[in-house]
Amino acid sequence: MAEESGVRVLAGRYRLITPLGSRVTRGWDLHLRRVVAVRVLPPPDGSDLVVERAARLADLAHPGLVRVLDAGNSEGDPFLVAEFVAATTLKVRLADGPLPPETVGQMGVLLAKALAYAHSREVPHRDITPRNVLLGAGNEPYLAHIGIAELPTPSYMAPEQVGGAEPSSAADVYALGLVLLESLTGKVEYPGNDAVAMRRRLDLAMTLVGEPRVIFLDEPTTGLDPRSRHTMWQIVRQLVAGGVTVFLTTQYLDEADELADRIAVLDHGTIVAVGTAEELKRGIPGGHIQLRFADLAGLAAASQILDNGKRDDEALTLKVPSDGDVLTLRTLLDRLDHAHIAIDGLSVHTPDLDDVFFALTDKETVR
Repeated sequence: MAEESGVRVLAGRYRLITPLGSRVTRGWDLHLRRVVAVRVLPPPDGSDLVVERAARLADLAHPGLVRVLDAGNSEGDPFLVAEFVAATTLKVRLADGPLPPETVGQMGVLLAKALAYAHSREVPHRDITPRNVLLGAGNEPYLAHIGIAELPTPSYMAPEQVGGAEPSSAADVYALGLVLLESLTGKVEYPGNDAVAMRRRLDLAMTLVGEPRVIFLDEPTTGLDPRSRHTMWQIVRQLVAGGVTVFLTTQYLDEADELADRIAVLDHGTIVAVGTAEELKRGIPGGHIQLRFADLAGLAAASQILDNGKRDDEALTLKVPSDGDVLTLRTLLDRLDHAHIAIDGLSVHTPDLDDVFFALTDKETVR
């Protein structure tokens, strides 16, 4: 790398001028005196690998591909040089909404032709996304950054890639299909950048091959974002509704509460309780009705009537032991009303599965 009046120059040849996007900069080729696009890659991508791939990519020449011109290493920074195309990314265009079907159709045909050409040279794109599709002034599409990515973007990964398969022409076609679908709907079909969710969906799909009547799911939502987690819940509910028996292990007690007909609580490999969620909760003390008052006078008066309550003068609250049933609540409110004691707020706390777990597995835990 060199500096000319504060301007970065790579390999003594490519002057970086204006940032265009993620690690891509408009540059100037000092030797051939032309505008180029320069992509500086993070060192882990490996400069030797970049140069090796660029040698193959430089032979690709198709009107639908952004042509690779050069590659190298400048003081530890591998870089790739491509022709400059005056265009915007499909990602930016979709920020304004979906494209017309006829536009998507034309774009799909041209991108498919460019991709077929690359595949005929045994070069997979490796990461087809809206960020790597450029649209010219007349909506003419170009595939950029072909053959460079080490890992595809999770939202556009083919199922076999989630399982660890190498990049392939089939995976490219799958990704292109998702890009075209997104262009029509304006929505990412599989949102998020977490490949874990896709792996979980693939595992479940493989489990369902052969339409089994009993399946075992071991921590099916561990590591998933909330949206993917709820999607997995819906799938499990649909399986159960269809007559499939599901044995599920989970560390998320709210998940057990949502999904399980019967729950077994394990402590160091030993089953310590079995029952429905409601049965397990009823067996645990700690339920109460919390009353909040406007002043100490009201709290003091209520404490005399409800002498089994736990008083908190600072918070102006009174906790009265209760299993939360309607009859107990109605009786309590009638007693306060009869004594002309007004409450400022009320909440009912019943034990949840967290309380059950702590009570059964750790006698010294205080919540």
